[in-house]
Amino acid sequence: MKFFLSFGWAMMISGFALFLASCGTDTSLTNGPTVSFAVGTDVLSSDATVAAGQEFSIQVVAQAGDAQLSTITIKDNGSNVTVDRLTFEGLSGAANPLSLTGADKTSFNRKVTIVAHTEAFAHTYSVVITDEDGQSASKNISISTEATPPTVTLNATTSFDIGVDSWFSLNIDAQKGTADLDKVEVLINGATATDLSRLAIVDLTNVFTANPNTLPATAKQSFSGKIFVKSPSTSGTYIYTFKFIDTAGKSDSKDLVVSVGQPVATILGALFNQAGPSGTGGLDLDTGASLGSTNANVEVRDMGIDTALPLANNWRQKIAGVNGTEIRYVKAGQNGVSENFKFDDVLFKEQIATLYGSGVAFTGTLNSLSVSDKVNKGDIFVAKKGSDYYIFVIKDIVLTAADNNDKYEVDIKK
Repeated sequence: MKFFLSFGWAMMISGFALFLASCGTDTSLTNGPTVSFAVGTDVLSSDATVAAGQEFSIQVVAQAGDAQLSTITIKDNGSNVTVDRLTFEGLSGAANPLSLTGADKTSFNRKVTIVAHTEAFAHTYSVVITDEDGQSASKNISISTEATPPTVTLNATTSFDIGVDSWFSLNIDAQKGTADLDKVEVLINGATATDLSRLAIVDLTNVFTANPNTLPATAKQSFSGKIFVKSPSTSGTYIYTFKFIDTAGKSDSKDLVVSVGQPVATILGALFNQAGPSGTGGLDLDTGASLGSTNANVEVRDMGIDTALPLANNWRQKIAGVNGTEIRYVKAGQNGVSENFKFDDVLFKEQIATLYGSGVAFTGTLNSLSVSDKVNKGDIFVAKKGSDYYIFVIKDIVLTAADNNDKYEVDIKK
């Protein structure tokens, strides 16, 4: 009997539960809201790329289902966009989520303008619409940003001259772009400089510890100061590049052309046939003046004529060094001289000394002097007298068949 009563009560409870269920609302049959992005000329409707921090707009179209619309929320990678980055067309003030009122509760159709993120990668922006029954719909768009690189200004001339192994400094301004400034790199002729002892920042005590070198903590937003560089030990023309790099890997750079070494002076001169006009058979390489072959100021003398030959072709056309001067040939492709070497390549005094060490000695002798072979137009010679070095090229040879007024026209660098 107890079993029958228990079973009966159970049946009654089950029936009552079914009755209650049949009297309630079946929410599974409720239509929720919908949301989409309209296509337009000044709005985005699909994934896009914009500049970092740039505004972009979407035309949000939402329709109520069985319940009126309640709120709209704009999210950036799952977090609500801050109100300072958000504008709803036609609505004053801002909130996020934004409570909908009036006609917007039935059908929402407004342009929403958003300030994009500043990181240089893609974010997912979501528009979430909820209704008064608590149902929601969402629509996403992926926005990629292009980072703005830093900007660098070189507050100096674009080129200048300096001696070898000499410190120079220049003022540089660098402003961050999208990302913070991170490092500065110094390159020489396109290659990263490796001798850190020749690089310093702010002052000479702050020698680079790496290249690229990390900027001071105070320079992440902007840098305005000096970069110090010690010039190479070898003369020549060098292109220095100063490159600022931000945390996103973006960079900007400026170049500086530096001529390293003591610039040469170029002099025009003439050396006459020693048997020609009186007082003109010698050449002063310091001034280019034609002087007598025995004058104490000359470094080069002509070797005159061979009296056994006719006047028309008796000029030996040979030269020698005098007054303690030694003269050598400079020959392209020999003794380490470049095959493409030209007289015009010599810009610095240090180059002349190097070329003297690579020079080809005279092998001929005449009157106890070391003399050249027959001199031709285009021949290049290098000379040393004491601690002074000279290089000269035979620009032209003027021959006179009727007399001994023959001469060499020369360009001299010293």
